[in-house]
Amino acid sequence: MALCAAALFPSSALATTNDGPSISEFETGLTSGVSLWGIAPGPDGNLWFTEESHNAVGRITPGAVITEFGAGFPTGSPRGIVTGPDGNLWVAMAGGNGAVAQVTKAGEVTEFGTLTGADPEDIAVGPDGNLWYVDSGANLPAAGGTSVAWGDYDNDGDLDLAMAGALTGGGLTAAIWRNEGGKPILVGYHINSRTLGL
Repeated sequence: MALCAAALFPSSALATTNDGPSISEFETGLTSGVSLWGIAPGPDGNLWFTEESHNAVGRITPGAVITEFGAGFPTGSPRGIVTGPDGNLWVAMAGGNGAVAQVTKAGEVTEFGTLTGADPEDIAVGPDGNLWYVDSGANLPAAGGTSVAWGDYDNDGDLDLAMAGALTGGGLTAAIWRNEGGKPILVGYHINSRTLGL
């Protein structure tokens, strides 16, 4: 496995040929056999990437110097990575107990548990300035034309989730998940004319 750079723009410092972009591979400083997953521009002018099988993140400078950072990561698998509005890197950690990890430019790691404690796969900064992650372990029903809303359904001070939409296999659905200590508990749902729970 190697990091690759492709010159896609004429103003790039990397060379292009008449046949298309020139691709360069960089592996000096990279752990052998590591599974690379995500890559993002960092707040420090370097590219940062995740190493899923090595439980680490790495940094590659414009001069192709690679540094790996593994200390402080939970036992999950680092996958998606993004620079957050706070100037730190944020990593989606799948598996294990599931987490989102904050990584400083110095490679220091702070882990934050997720609502579902499952499998955060990717992460992005939304137009609202918040971090948003994809959790493949949340087990929400597949629905299109969906509306979701956060609110305190059970008045316990924790945000709960309500969803309504059209099921991808046909029909309509509405459901409420109660936030019970950071774990989603399905309170009840309605499919077409049947209501269960609530």
